[in-house]
Amino acid sequence: MHQSTLANDVKVDSLLSSFEQANKEQKIQISNHLFKIYQEITDTLYTFSNKDSETYIDYMVYYWTSENAYAHGVFIESRDYSLKAIDACLKVGNKDDLSQCYNIAAISNFRLGDFAQALSFAEESLKLDRESGNQENISSSLNTLAYRANPSSPT
Repeated sequence: MHQSTLANDVKVDSLLSSFEQANKEQKIQISNHLFKIYQEITDTLYTFSNKDSETYIDYMVYYWTSENAYAHGVFIESRDYSLKAIDACLKVGNKDDLSQCYNIAAISNFRLGDFAQALSFAEESLKLDRESGNQENISSSLNTLAYRANPSSPT
């Protein structure tokens, strides 16, 4: 049985606060706890170990925290964590992952009414998708751009 959303929100906030100050070993433990909570939105239980770089762990935590915040309608937090995810993902160097970070930044900014910033992120996401040739991501980025034309539609 899952904890209530409010209990999960408090636990996530506490874990994220600890994560920001943690060393790599602590980040591994904290991220593994976070992803037990995030499994509802990830559909996969991600686990981390010493084999994973600290930058990769940062990227995953920030990206999925952004997705989690978006799913709960907390768009400012979603935007803020998407920016952290972009910074970490730039260091990781995976264009598909970076595209996803730009996409969540775009949709968060759309929801916040910052259409110029949202468009910039959406265009960057599409550019990366086209470079990689990932058709599923191209479709997602085009949908994000179409959302700009009708921001009252669901995403």
